[in-house]
Amino acid sequence: MGAYPACNCCASRCGGQPTVVSINDEHRAPVQPFLHEDDMAAGDKWEEDIPEWLAQLSPGLVAEEAAIAAKEWARVAQDLRRRTRKFVHNAWVGVPCRILDQVSGKGLQASYMLDEDAAALMVNEHQVPGRCARDHLCALADVRNIWVCADSALARRWHGSIHGMADSNLACLVLLDAPTGPLGLVMRSSEAREDFLDCLAVLISAQRLRSEPGLARCDLPGGLPPPEAQLRPPGRSLQSVHLSGPICAWLARVGEELLMPEVDQADGAEGSVLHLSTPRAAR
Repeated sequence: MGAYPACNCCASRCGGQPTVVSINDEHRAPVQPFLHEDDMAAGDKWEEDIPEWLAQLSPGLVAEEAAIAAKEWARVAQDLRRRTRKFVHNAWVGVPCRILDQVSGKGLQASYMLDEDAAALMVNEHQVPGRCARDHLCALADVRNIWVCADSALARRWHGSIHGMADSNLACLVLLDAPTGPLGLVMRSSEAREDFLDCLAVLISAQRLRSEPGLARCDLPGGLPPPEAQLRPPGRSLQSVHLSGPICAWLARVGEELLMPEVDQADGAEGSVLHLSTPRAAR
């Protein structure tokens, strides 16, 4: 995915996956990750039995290769969890961006935020004289694609429709595809855009799995088979295929400890409050 250190053995800027996991597609991912340090160490015990998820993905994989693959995926998951935790913290406060208004043909100063459950993205236009600022709300579970200019003609058309939009902003633009209509945003840098895409992939997957688990996993009776598990290639759009089937469950598990609802009692009433969990090693 977009912001990992370059390497040739995991999901990274080179767009690869652990080579012992790949079959014919360099963007494949395991059905389930090994998320913690004790899971990573489990590879030493795989002298005979290989985990089911890895055996299904790569038939004939020997135990030594399976152990290496699982450790690399654990490291990728830990890094993505760390980045998503930081992203959520910042988004609860508000992150500056620009929103593209096709009516006026302008890029307006704004901030994006997450609601307290990290279930919806809110974009608030900044107040300026002579204009009524608007707020935009987008449920993450409803987002189907997030387009970027590198591989989306639609995103490039949005960029071209804004007066005075510099070409340097091409690498910073995202176009959210949602039922309420497209929402164009410009991040402060291409690196910030990559973080936005990677971390929203985790949050969208988590919300999809909560709201429509059968649909998210593509395992409804009589439904279409799930797509091959693949992460978003770096610098490319986040598409529905990157958020459906096995990869949806993989990404949701990466974020499951970040978004753990806890029940707080106040004045005798129960309420669900979202807390960001601390890393396992710190517990």
